[in-house]
Amino acid sequence: MESVDVSTFMGLFQGNAQVFAEQITDGSYRPIERPMRWKDYQDHLEGEATYGIYPVLPNNLTRLLVWDIDTGNLGHVERLADTLDLFMDEDQYLIEFSGRKGWHLWVFLDDWYSSIAAYRAVRAVLQLAKMEGTEAYPKQPELSPGKPLGNLIKLPLGKHRLGNWSYFTNRANAHLNNQAELADTRPIDGEIFAALVAEYHEPQAIELNVGRPLDRPPDQLPPCMQRVFDNGVEQGSRHDALFGYALECKNRGLDEAAALEETVNAGSRFSPPATEQQAAQRVRSAYQSEFSGVKCSQPYLHREPNPLCSKLCSRYVAIEGMPATDDAPEGSAIRGQRRAGQGEINQGDSLTFEVVLRKSLDDGRIRLLLENDRIPDLVKIELEAYE
Repeated sequence: MESVDVSTFMGLFQGNAQVFAEQITDGSYRPIERPMRWKDYQDHLEGEATYGIYPVLPNNLTRLLVWDIDTGNLGHVERLADTLDLFMDEDQYLIEFSGRKGWHLWVFLDDWYSSIAAYRAVRAVLQLAKMEGTEAYPKQPELSPGKPLGNLIKLPLGKHRLGNWSYFTNRANAHLNNQAELADTRPIDGEIFAALVAEYHEPQAIELNVGRPLDRPPDQLPPCMQRVFDNGVEQGSRHDALFGYALECKNRGLDEAAALEETVNAGSRFSPPATEQQAAQRVRSAYQSEFSGVKCSQPYLHREPNPLCSKLCSRYVAIEGMPATDDAPEGSAIRGQRRAGQGEINQGDSLTFEVVLRKSLDDGRIRLLLENDRIPDLVKIELEAYE
């Protein structure tokens, strides 16, 4: 990649100064609780590491607006850019190929503004572009106890750990000169920002209840962990797999003795087999840890191209309720299922979702795309109403 001035880059891409995050080899991120230094930015730009920032400050201020288009469709980039053109000049936003499967559009503010206003501004652009299902940052109006840092965004011009180099582009996805784009980009002022915020309209809200799908036994292992139990794993993944299996035993409510028996049994299928002592160490660690289930991103769960993610998985929950719409026929309901991230939504919860997209189907049903800020990694739920 061509050389980029680190100081110019640092001046534009600012967030929470007390924490940032590093992307690791499986594509996930680990927080680093210290200020991001000049050398960190340089390492990112040179591909030595890949970092992300948390754009919202602890006092709920931000100076970044970002849209994340991961559909692979350049037409969506053009539609969003056309909408931005209604409010600002082309040198007041950047289009970035993310390095893997999509693009980010960046707008820089001339000062620190309320994250509530920024949240409305990014969604106003999506509403005007009729792209309400697209991810945008800030993802939440304000930080909360459940999301004390908000959601991070990967910095541009680095190397995606699961993909390629990021670069600035135009609407045709032609690689532009990164340094020239940085040097020429201007922030938007308060007047433009206020105009964006003024276009926002509150979406319809729907209250839904979360429960357990009726066709899933409460003590069933997730399909991926069942494969570990049935087929084992190879050397190099055995310790992680034992720990993950023990976590799932804990998640199913087994006591430590029963978990040890099952984990020893699972470890006997490994290649080479895990010893009882190794299993006991992992069970002890699992039951002393704060975690209650295996992370879906663990590499050993995805060694084979099997469709392991299933609605019978213990990570799936049923979501149902009555649509809060005046035109809903009597007795109509919303039903659906989705995979819930660890600790995000649980059986018995009652959640309020924003309806970000409505689509009428030929058979009289309506498909709703819903969003809730307690589900940060997979924010969208698609449910069908009026069944």
